[in-house]
Amino acid sequence: MRLSADQLARIKAGGERRAEPAQAEVVIGGERLSRSQRGRLETAAGLATGGLEERRKAAAMVRTVEAELREAREITAVTAGLSETLGALRARGVEVVEEEVTEGVWRRDEAGAMVRVKGQPVLDARSVRRMRRADGLLSLHRSGALSDEDLERADRYRALYASAQPPVGTSGLDAQLGGIVDREAPMVAAITRGKAAVLLGEIRKAVGARAADVLEAVAGRGESLRSLVGGGNRWQANRDVLASSLTAADLLILGEKKEVAQRER
Repeated sequence: MRLSADQLARIKAGGERRAEPAQAEVVIGGERLSRSQRGRLETAAGLATGGLEERRKAAAMVRTVEAELREAREITAVTAGLSETLGALRARGVEVVEEEVTEGVWRRDEAGAMVRVKGQPVLDARSVRRMRRADGLLSLHRSGALSDEDLERADRYRALYASAQPPVGTSGLDAQLGGIVDREAPMVAAITRGKAAVLLGEIRKAVGARAADVLEAVAGRGESLRSLVGGGNRWQANRDVLASSLTAADLLILGEKKEVAQRER
């Protein structure tokens, strides 16, 4: 089969295109430009020689690419910071949980305007890496180091511990019920905190200072045993201290609740 001159020319042109070297990567501010970003900047460069409207479009395209690069740098920095912080926390025995959560971001066009489909804005989903401190109490329960009964006792202790803490950021002076200021609310809250603090003091006296420190840290604040004392035999000893002090504390907490119930009858 004999090829025509036109067919031979197309084959030769295709071979020349395949022989062209790959386009070099472009890096700006430590971030590699994607093919789309390179294309938009090249288009913007062409528009920049045109009239006012073309130059406006060019500037908008450049700003969009810059925003994307800035966001990429921020994500890189946050990821590096998270990894460094995570390593430091774990080195101190703090249990940390890494998680990826999905958040919504409104889609925008090259000019920065919100993209709409049938009049409705478009929401894109993206994954974000986050970390949070693991609750030491729940970690012990999940591992089998604490029983279900221990966890129930710990829940009652945590509620007591939380009720003894002073309020954060509010004085309680503007507490309202149905639009009417409840002027007794701050007084009632203060009395509740005071009673809880007294009961915590009684628990500390009953279990001893060392056991109370472990109890407050793990059952009260959710810290891990490893963050207190490290591993090995000391960890096991403090786990036993925690379990026994939870039992002693629960007897006092339940006893107080029983007395309150009897007084309210």
